[in-house]
Amino acid sequence: KSVPFDWVRSFSIFAMPHFCRHSRFVLLSWLTAFAFFLPLARTIAEPGVKVGVSSNNVYLGETFVFQISVSGDDEPETPVFPKTADFQVEFLGPQRNKSSSFTIINGRMTNTSVNETKLNYNLTATRTGTLNIPSIPVKVGGRVFRTQAIPIHVMEPEKMDDMALEVAVSSPECYVGQPVTVTWKWFIGRRVLNYRFNLPLLAEKNFSFPAYTPDIDPARRRNYQRIPLPSGDELIGVLEQATRNGVPVTCLTFSLPMIPMQAGAFTFPVSTVTFAIEDTNRARRSRRQFPFDSFFEQTPTRTMTTAAPDLTLNVKDLPAEGKPKNFSGIVGPCRVEVSASPRQISVGDPIILTVQVSGPEYLDNLRIPALSECPELSRDFRVSGEEPGVVKNNHKVFQCTLRAVDAQVKAIPALRIPFFNPTSGCYEEALSEPIALEVEEVHTVTALDAQGLPTAFSSNSGSKLKTVAEGIAHNYGGDILLVDQRAGLATWTKTPWKIAFCLAWPCLYLLALGAVAWHRRRGADPGAIAAQRAAGKCLAALKRIQPDDANGPDLTLAALTDFLAAKLRRPPAAAQSFQEVKAPLADAGIEPAVLERLEKLFAGCEASRYAGATPDDLKQIPLEAAAIVKTINRAF
Repeated sequence: KSVPFDWVRSFSIFAMPHFCRHSRFVLLSWLTAFAFFLPLARTIAEPGVKVGVSSNNVYLGETFVFQISVSGDDEPETPVFPKTADFQVEFLGPQRNKSSSFTIINGRMTNTSVNETKLNYNLTATRTGTLNIPSIPVKVGGRVFRTQAIPIHVMEPEKMDDMALEVAVSSPECYVGQPVTVTWKWFIGRRVLNYRFNLPLLAEKNFSFPAYTPDIDPARRRNYQRIPLPSGDELIGVLEQATRNGVPVTCLTFSLPMIPMQAGAFTFPVSTVTFAIEDTNRARRSRRQFPFDSFFEQTPTRTMTTAAPDLTLNVKDLPAEGKPKNFSGIVGPCRVEVSASPRQISVGDPIILTVQVSGPEYLDNLRIPALSECPELSRDFRVSGEEPGVVKNNHKVFQCTLRAVDAQVKAIPALRIPFFNPTSGCYEEALSEPIALEVEEVHTVTALDAQGLPTAFSSNSGSKLKTVAEGIAHNYGGDILLVDQRAGLATWTKTPWKIAFCLAWPCLYLLALGAVAWHRRRGADPGAIAAQRAAGKCLAALKRIQPDDANGPDLTLAALTDFLAAKLRRPPAAAQSFQEVKAPLADAGIEPAVLERLEKLFAGCEASRYAGATPDDLKQIPLEAAAIVKTINRAF
């Protein structure tokens, strides 16, 4: 008996195993590919965090750059640098870098994209040894990434016979609140290309540094140097010629006043200066080159650091014996002057009392005792409106309001301001002069006084106004009193002097208006006239420089800075370095090549102060400056 062939069953028996094996193979292939590409996809999607330092080997007190680089589209939050005693930390802010570039090599185009945020820090090592920059958490896109720790090897500063840094105080011992002067001296015996001071003393909380500006000698204006600090502030130093260990050197000196706030023996933190000097081992230059190469060619350098020796200051506390109850902290002899206005008053009228205190050199933090608690004043006056005081010239002015409480008051008594005298070591008082017053009794005005009635008048009805039946009396006059005073254009010809008189005033007004307009137009922009004449003055000054004059570079730099200050319409003090004029000149359209020549000229003139200049350089520097001046003048 034949049985019909079942195709469906046959397919199920023979084909299904093959189909299942193929499906398992495909599924396994997809899972393998997914597992392989998933980490790569996450790597592309996730931001990357990298760290780096400008140098792993630094000197004690040397400042170096620590950078955190975050790649990706998300903006990272500003990380918090962990507290550490090994480094002084200064955050320089974020720097966004987003760029794209194309390169074609042998017909093949390559696209390179950069999208990153750089977080820069200035770190200064505070001790020697191997220090670690700790791991820092960085939050990006809601996720926290931690940087890796970086070891830093900190070495002792090198000692050089011709380079040294010294620090001194005006007195090794003082009282709390007594100002002393701290002076730094940097002895320079070789060519220095750039420098950076690190003065951790200025960050000490036990000392206060009042505002201070040294006296500038106009005759030595070129010898003053601006000294930038890591905090962004600037100090003013002066360059002088000195002798150290029998060798002539250049000395950069600058000072600051300091007021101790607490008693104790304090050792100043180490002050350092980091600078670059010429590396003679790597320098390969020929003296047969163009004379300007010694100034404008890039010189191989190496970074050095010099530290100042340790210095101790003994600060004594103010004695408790004999200390007045109203002592306000004034240290040093002082004088008190008092004035009052007005002096002829009635009881209760306000009197403006002005107290001027002088004597201490630094008056910003000076305070006087509360005048409302002064028994001499509170007995006869009500004191109000006390002010914290304002510094004017060499004294500090305090004001308050007094009101006499009695007509028997005859004068404002002498004020006593206690102070501590460091010379005698005891407390003293500054006494003012009394001020005479004329105080009148206050009279009470009644309704009867206002009506002009005797006080004894008992009627309370007062006087009443009455209506006059005749009304107001008018003034009358007849037509005969009127005089014919008709006037018109027809009458002008009879009196030509009137026409001249009337026309003279408009003419005078127009002349005056024209003169004022011309004067205002000329004086509205005085800098324009100076800018027009700047090039001629500069070129004339450069032409007067003799080829064998050793001061030629300084004279060239002086003429050049005056020219740039006039052209940029800035004060001369704001055009003393290339960095101060670089951005304004670039905004004015000066080409980068000209700016590069100008930078080299500045560097060459500055370098001549330390290393001197060859005879060929003395001839070429004014010529190069004249060429640059002509080029810049044509651009304006």
